[in-house]
Order: sequence, then C-alpha cells, then structure tokens
Amino acid sequence: MRFLTTILLHIKKCLRYGVLLSMGLQAQYITLPDTVLANYLATTYPSVCNASKQLDTSAAKLITGSFNGGRKGFTNMEGIQYFHGLQTLLLINNSIRYFPPIPKLINLTELDLDSNQLTELPDLRPNYNLYRLRVSFNKLTYLPPMNGMFKLHQFFCRENKLTALPDMTGMTGLYHFIGSDNLLTSIPDFSSLTNLNRMLLINNKFTEIDLRQIPHVKEISLRNNKLVKFPNIAGMTQITQLMLSGNLLDSLPDLSSYVNLSLLELHENKFSFEDLAPLRSHPNFALFKLSPQKNLGTPDTLYSKVGKSVTLSFDFDKQVTTNTWIWYRNGIPVDTTAIPAFTKTNLSLSDGGMYEAKVKSSLSGFSSIVLNSVPIAVEVSNCMDASLLSWEQSSSPCQAPLEIRLDTASLLNAEFPLQYVLENSNNGNRYTFQRASWTVPSPGIYHLSISDRAGCEVFLSKKIEVKKNEACEPVLYPDLAGTESSYFVPETGEAKIYDINGNVVCSFTTPGYWNGRSTSGGRLPAGLYVLVINEKVKIQLNLMY
Repeated sequence: MRFLTTILLHIKKCLRYGVLLSMGLQAQYITLPDTVLANYLATTYPSVCNASKQLDTSAAKLITGSFNGGRKGFTNMEGIQYFHGLQTLLLINNSIRYFPPIPKLINLTELDLDSNQLTELPDLRPNYNLYRLRVSFNKLTYLPPMNGMFKLHQFFCRENKLTALPDMTGMTGLYHFIGSDNLLTSIPDFSSLTNLNRMLLINNKFTEIDLRQIPHVKEISLRNNKLVKFPNIAGMTQITQLMLSGNLLDSLPDLSSYVNLSLLELHENKFSFEDLAPLRSHPNFALFKLSPQKNLGTPDTLYSKVGKSVTLSFDFDKQVTTNTWIWYRNGIPVDTTAIPAFTKTNLSLSDGGMYEAKVKSSLSGFSSIVLNSVPIAVEVSNCMDASLLSWEQSSSPCQAPLEIRLDTASLLNAEFPLQYVLENSNNGNRYTFQRASWTVPSPGIYHLSISDRAGCEVFLSKKIEVKKNEACEPVLYPDLAGTESSYFVPETGEAKIYDINGNVVCSFTTPGYWNGRSTSGGRLPAGLYVLVINEKVKIQLNLMY
C-alpha cells in the first residue's frame, strides 16, 4: 500500500509539471522575443520554462483555464499560440504590437486585447468557440474576415482606425457589437446576424446609412457622425432605441408606426419646431430627447449705413405661427417678433454688432425647448464721402472712346465693390461701370453717381468734363463710320456753323453738340465748315461721310 501511494504521488507531480511519460511528450524549447513575457511565464507558469526562461512548447499545451496578463508591459505575444488549453486570454492595457495566429486555441471562449498598440490581427476563424472578442483602443486599420464565427456573442472594436468592417456573414450568435470611434462610412450586409440586438457606431464618418442591412437590430446608436439624411428604417418596427444625436439632420420621416420606439435621441442636430412637431403624436413622445439643437440658419454679415435700415431673417419655421422670436444684439434683448425676421430702422453706428435669435414654441410638449439661431454680424458705417474724389483723362484722347480713371483712394467710408453711373448732361445718355476705369463714347459734360455695397449713393456736385485733345483734327463722321459722330462745345453761350460761302447753316446753344445737320435738321453736304462760339472763337470743322 505504501509503495502504491508513492507511485500515485509521483504521477501527480509529473502531471503538475506537464510531463506524461506514458504519452511520450518531448520538451521543445523556444526563445521568446519579449523578455517581459518570458519573465512572467517563468514566475506564473514555472512548468513551461527552463532555467534560461525558454518556453517548453509541449508543456505549454497542458495549461488550461484563464491567462490573465493585463497591465504587464507585454509588447510581443509570440509563444502564446502554444497554450492550446486556454479558455480565456486577457491581455488588456499592455503595449502589444504583435499577436500571433492562434489556430490551435480551439477551447478559447474569450479574447481581450483592449488598449494595446496592434495595427493588425491574425485570422481568428479557426477559433469557432470564441464568445467574447475585444480589440478596442488599438491602431487597427482593418479586420480579418470573421464569417462563420457563429458562437461569437460580443465583439468590441471601438477606437481604432477602421474604414470598413469585415465579412461577418453567419455570425448568428452575435448579440452586441461596438464599432464606435473609427472612420467608418458604410456597413456590410448584416442580414444573417439574426440575434444582433445592440449596435453602437458612435463617432464615425457616416453621412447616410441604410439600417435595413441590419434588419434584426433593436438598439442602434449613430451619435456624433456626419449624417445629413435620416437613416432608412423602413419596415424595422422592432427598433426600441435609435440614438442619432450630434449629426446634421434637419428632416424626419413618419415615425408614427414605430410604436416600439421608446428612446429616440435627436438633440444636437438641426431640427426646427416645424420638423419636430409631428413627433408629438407618438405614444412615447415624452421619452424622446430633442433638446438642445445646434444653432439654426446660415451665418452672414450685413452692411449698412447710418440712417438706413437693415433686416435680419432666417429661413426656418417660416410657416409656423406658434413661435416667439426674441432678438439679441451682443447678448442683450432688443426686440420680440412672431416671425423669423427683424428690421432695425434709422441705424446709428452703435447699432452694429452680433445679432441672434432665440425661438420658443407655445405647442404642448415643447415648453422646455429653446432654439438658437446662428449669429449675424451687422456692420454700420457712415455714408461714403466723395468730396475729395479726383480723376484723370488718358493722355491721347484723339479717338473715341475716351478713357477716364478715378482715384478711389480718395473715397471715404466706401464699402467696395462700387458701381459708377455717368449721365451725359446734354443728351441724357447713361453709362454704368463696375470699375474705376471707364471708356466714354464721346467728349461732353457728365454727371457722376456712385453707389456701394451697403446701398449708400452719392452724387458728385462737380460735373466731369471729358475733353477732346485740342491737337486732334476736328473731323466729323455723322454716319458713325469714323471716330467722331458729333462735335461737343463745352463753353456756355451760342454756337453758329458757317459753310464755305459764309452762310449760317446751323445755330445752337451751348454746351451742346453739332451732329453735321442744319438748324432744320437736314443733313449737310460734306466739306469744310467754320464753328463760331460766342462770336469770338473760330474752329474749322471737316464734315465727312
């Protein structure tokens, strides 16, 4: 009996150190690249290491249960693939950059690699018994295919750099998925995930999404994405929670048939009272979170002048009659209206500033909601002063059109761009220019008016006189075939036209134009004529056709 007891104790000792002589196992040693892991194994599992802290791969196969290596400082998990008997492998909060393929860990039900430095994962599909998989807070840019892992119940891959999700076809056991804090813009077809109940895709890059690709999900969060269109949930009446806060949504579908929807988060979007009003008939309306909303409207800057008016308006809730609009300038209330518009008249310089509106609704259920507009800047300045305006004419104006250049630097308080209107004081012809350099069809005396962006308009008290160079030969082409169709006389008084026989063929008051016709309006023949101004100045004119 004593001999038998000794034999049994020896067998137990052999089992403790992973040596079964009857199975003929041979020690196979490898050197681990991570000395921190080697030291940990030598201390925690002495049976799997020799004196040099090399791993005995044959002994490692006999280790079962849980491997809890969290917060140990591991960087490389080469060697863990030989621990075939593990059920749980917990490696949270290390600095792991390499995790090897583990095809023989067929008993593994939980793998936790959260908070490491992984940029890639091996294919885990041989490990069909995995129940929980966590790879959050790493640097993964992609995930290997996972189709067929039908026992996986929880899969968390939050806060990585994923731009797409892998093939997950056939993962019928998946109940809870978290893919938040990535760079996702789309999802694959999840229609075969019949038990998927909860899915979190918070803080990604979705601009739109068709949730009919996840037809069985009941709770889904798309908070803090870039959604501009409400997710397509047509026919998905089983949904109980839909969290869409922190997006760019501004319209809603008809949700009246989704009676199971007990939590709807729509705050921090761009909904107005007009958008939200239909929700009041939903049986769970009191449970919905609708406030606050992002500032509504489009930022703008309005320019105006002292003494004029300015109107601020927004393009939302225009048809709503139950709103009260409270208008603020630099945070101080200045007026209240029932419409999304506010006009300030007889402006002074002190009326400039940042304006915004707060909107309240008298509809039941909205008493706690206040909508805020974006700010609109109003800049008020004195009307422009053109008293110092100067101009110059081009140096060679023998041929029309003639060029005039304004010195706009002499304009005071002007809000550019400007518009210039010239009007011929003799014949009323008007010319409009958008620049401070003009081409004028013919000499003459012109009135000038200038208007700026803020609607300020000034009229020059001094007229602009456009002269033809006296050195130019006075030739008239009344049929518009040449450079001049008429001759302008700027002096004030009376002008007479004499033919070569000394007869007065035309007379007119000046300033004025002679267009090559007689006093009665008849066309005069080509030839030489003399222009006499106030019986003193004599100019020879050549009339040609």
